[in-house]
Amino acid sequence: VCVCVCVMTNTDARWFVEAMNHEPPLRFDQMLIVTLRDLATSLNPQDQVQAPSHVVPALQTASKHQFHSDILGIILELLRHDNSEVVEECMKEMDKIIRHIVSRGFFTHPSRGTLLHTIINVSRNPAESVQLQLLKFMQTFLTWHFITQKEKSFALGRVLDNIDVDGRPDANRLEMLKFVMSAVDNIYVVEVDRLLVPVLKLCEDPVFAVRKNTPNALTKLASLAPDNSSIRDSVLKAYGNLAKDSVWGVKKSCAEYLGVLSQCVTEDVRKDFITKLFLYLVDDKVTWVRTAAYAALGVVISSFVEQPPEEGLDSLDLLYESHQQKPIHSETVVGKQEQSHEIGASERNQQMELKHQPKQHEEKKASEDIANAETFSMTQDDGGSKTMTTSTTTNETVDLSEDDWVDHEMDTEKEEETIHNRTLASNEERKVHREQLADISTQQKQPQVQQQQQQQ
Repeated sequence: VCVCVCVMTNTDARWFVEAMNHEPPLRFDQMLIVTLRDLATSLNPQDQVQAPSHVVPALQTASKHQFHSDILGIILELLRHDNSEVVEECMKEMDKIIRHIVSRGFFTHPSRGTLLHTIINVSRNPAESVQLQLLKFMQTFLTWHFITQKEKSFALGRVLDNIDVDGRPDANRLEMLKFVMSAVDNIYVVEVDRLLVPVLKLCEDPVFAVRKNTPNALTKLASLAPDNSSIRDSVLKAYGNLAKDSVWGVKKSCAEYLGVLSQCVTEDVRKDFITKLFLYLVDDKVTWVRTAAYAALGVVISSFVEQPPEEGLDSLDLLYESHQQKPIHSETVVGKQEQSHEIGASERNQQMELKHQPKQHEEKKASEDIANAETFSMTQDDGGSKTMTTSTTTNETVDLSEDDWVDHEMDTEKEEETIHNRTLASNEERKVHREQLADISTQQKQPQVQQQQQQQ
């Protein structure tokens, strides 16, 4: 190389050095990762805000090595960013990001634990917009089947510790209530005491839209701890206050979930608290509240009915087994089989006879048809009058004199002529109609034909 450089001129040496230092062109997946890294590390805040939207395209073409070495680090940097707008945009895209990571098979340890811990720690961000997007994401997070119960419980506890409902906007408080109800539905083991604290605060919220959703949350919490008297008393107290709310929409919500609450409490509470509350809601001035209370009456009544006993079913099974059907004696079975064979043989013999004697069978069938059909007989009386006797299946007879018979034949001939004339007229009308349709079609086709001739 030194010998070649010494022989070359200055321009040749410069070209040689550039050729030696030139890198091969980047592939498409590498270009996407480079673009994502440039946006995330840019000094322009607008470029940083656009970076989370480029994570999903980079995940679609990246390999597992590229994800662990490059993309995962960029996602963690965006979640820990100082700019709250960048974190907010990243939380909006986090649902799609997690789904793509799982579909590509990248959601494994240790990257799984690092990513989940970083997402949950976003709850420490004081920005209200970031917490709002986190609460929306956590509602979907708790419904995913690929997230374990331990991970869901850990996320629930961390969010409850870091986010307080006091002093937050209306949207944040409402999303917090939805997050609590999603946790009750999707987590098997829940600390009801920790969930009850924010729900009781939201029961006294100044916004009626938040208070309207609290009866549903209270009934779900009561169903988780039916034997805990302290939780039950606090739930009933809050529910009673909501039923006496000044806004009729909140009272209507209490009336709708009254039947569900009745199934979660003891019999004494049903007779005392549920009955009084139902009578109070039925006497409300608003029609919607009364209608909702009457709609829940069936569920309330069913909660007073005792459940069927679960014990003693084994004895019923034994009783059923003891009354099995008795076996049929073998002689009766043989006798029935012989009778069936005899009947089958007689039927086969009749069929063979019919095959060998087709003429007799046809004559017999013809005679039966003639007997059932109508017969006409002409008889002559002593006075010389000609009569016709009509015998039908109902054995009714009608006697007609000679003059009546002639009139009858003339009437029938006239009817036949009228029917024939009508058919001829209808046929002529059809011909005329067809000719008219043909004329119309030819008139419609003439301009088209003329246009085609002109074009040709």
